[in-house]
Amino acid sequence: ALGGHVEQGAVALVALSDWRPDAGGTCVVRGSHRWVREKLRGGPVPHAALNRWAIDEVAARRADGSLRLAHEAGGGGVIEQLVAKAGDVVLMHPWTVHSGTTNLGAAPRLMANGMVRVTSEALARPNYAFLERPAGACDEEAFARGAADNDASRAGGGASDHAAGDDALCAAAPP
Repeated sequence: ALGGHVEQGAVALVALSDWRPDAGGTCVVRGSHRWVREKLRGGPVPHAALNRWAIDEVAARRADGSLRLAHEAGGGGVIEQLVAKAGDVVLMHPWTVHSGTTNLGAAPRLMANGMVRVTSEALARPNYAFLERPAGACDEEAFARGAADNDASRAGGGASDHAAGDDALCAAAPP
């Protein structure tokens, strides 16, 4: 269950190829981390339930006109698709509602993603220099467990919690 913590960190997306607007880029709902914060004030929520809630919340806000795609006219919140050049890095709050989009291009969109963990000790550093850290080995065991869980989920015909309903959140802008 997710309940929030100061050491939550940030989601890091590393573009390994160019992300054009029509090529399956990640879309984000600007400011949606505040919605999630409000949802979690009621207590911890299982990850799958939070994903379902986020999908429903986006659909409801789209239906009432308070949320729009970036290419649509109007006010309210905006769903925007990230574009990047290979080598760019995007850092975002881990509670930001985000999703993949359909790749309408001919080339695959390549990306590496993970979490940048911010610790209490790092927050105590002068100027919050929390991205400074000595180089060291990653937790290979945790990485392997996560990969195995993801593979098992896909082999069983299901999707990981993170991917559930990704296409329901947003769509690429028309050409």
